Amino acid sequence: MLTACRSGNESTKKSDVIVFKEDWESLKNHHTPSWFRDAKFGIYTHWGPLTIGSTISGSTFYGNRMYRQEERWIKFFNLHRETFGDQNEVGYKDIIKMFNPVKFDASEWAELFYQAGARFAGPVAIHHDNFAMWKSDITRWNAYNITGIDIVGELEREIRKRGMKFITTFHHGYSWKYFEPAYKFDGSDPQYSDLYCDIHEPGEKPNEKFQNEWLAKIIEVIDNYKPDLIWFDFGIASIDEKIQKKFYSYYFNKAQEWGKEVVVTVKKGAKEKTPGEIAVLDFEHSRENRLVEYPWLTDTSLGPWFYTKSFGESQLDASKFIRLLIDIVSKNGCLLLNVPPMADGSIPENAREVLLEMGRWLKINGEAIYDTRPWLVYGEGPTEIDEERKKIIKQYLQDYTNEDFRYTSNGDYVYAFPMFSPEDKIILKSLGVKSLNKEIKVKSVKLLGVKDKVEWAQNDEALIINVNDIKHQNQLVWVFKIKIKVK
Repeated sequence: MLTACRSGNESTKKSDVIVFKEDWESLKNHHTPSWFRDAKFGIYTHWGPLTIGSTISGSTFYGNRMYRQEERWIKFFNLHRETFGDQNEVGYKDIIKMFNPVKFDASEWAELFYQAGARFAGPVAIHHDNFAMWKSDITRWNAYNITGIDIVGELEREIRKRGMKFITTFHHGYSWKYFEPAYKFDGSDPQYSDLYCDIHEPGEKPNEKFQNEWLAKIIEVIDNYKPDLIWFDFGIASIDEKIQKKFYSYYFNKAQEWGKEVVVTVKKGAKEKTPGEIAVLDFEHSRENRLVEYPWLTDTSLGPWFYTKSFGESQLDASKFIRLLIDIVSKNGCLLLNVPPMADGSIPENAREVLLEMGRWLKINGEAIYDTRPWLVYGEGPTEIDEERKKIIKQYLQDYTNEDFRYTSNGDYVYAFPMFSPEDKIILKSLGVKSLNKEIKVKSVKLLGVKDKVEWAQNDEALIINVNDIKHQNQLVWVFKIKIKVK
């Protein structure tokens, strides 16, 4: 059985209580908790009414594209008319009413995420489409009103039951811009402004009403579900600093009332200052290209953000996602992996298979991932993320050479990951006696998941491990546990 996410020291002594004020200097007193640095791997889900449109169209931006008549997007506009009707009569508000998640099972989802090895998990609480996936008193456009299900609430209960931290993600800062094309159609009706936002000109700054509602929705989730981690998409950059500071202050002070340690993640462009201060820096579809001292996060997906038919038919390679996780952890990061459920609430079989394969690997090799810290170097070999392209979409599932290795550490142990399938021998240049301007003495070498004795030798330049006679079945990525002494 997988080890449940350890709780760590969640209590807050009265003498340690800090009152977080609504200014950046005060908020810098918040630090990333150790549970996040220990957890390494989380799962979240892009899902909701938008999945209805993404399934038929292949566009994960359907609530915007269905209204756009430019040549680039006209196929989505026409498809909507052919499938649902004129956008003046059948708009996104009506797509919402079609949302019928008859196969949603929060217990089944949470168990899958747990078996996958995730230590934190949760839903996209609200996406660009401004639809709340919880039982809300603030907006009528919420899952409970449409389906009778408090999706966030049910997932929160089942995820916590399995010892995982609970997360919620917020993308609705972009709703102001997202629905601008709807103003030529049903979005022009003021009675729907609580979904489509007040009518405004493209490029116009979000008004005070929108920003206050943006904050109120987040606070409602904080109060009702006590999330351990709140993740923000890029839309937070459009929110005034004073509103952002209200959020941070409220959340951090509430966490102290609860006796919990919490995390906020933001992308570049938010009114955050230095990575590691106040919030954790998040990279979409990419990652740091070097070892850094501050913890960070990659968010990426098994495929498209929302389910499409092409995703359901695709073949996924679990080994590539495992190597992605390894590379991220070696550089002091964590991975948040998106799983796109189908419109009815079922998890696609290909996604389920990859998650379970990752979980099987983590059952054997989890000690090299969870609770570890970076070693002296993150790795060696020619394959790196290019500095100029490290944030470019899709540069996240790489192929590696037989010279690429990654490292993590825990106490006297270093874990070495060949980022390829070993066949003869492996040469770890960072583990020679005189490597890295240190004196490194290897005491023992073990291959996780096998009982065979490992033959190895160390010289001044490298550690050489013979893998010829090792029978290692069903291991997507090998992991060597190496006890060392460094002077």
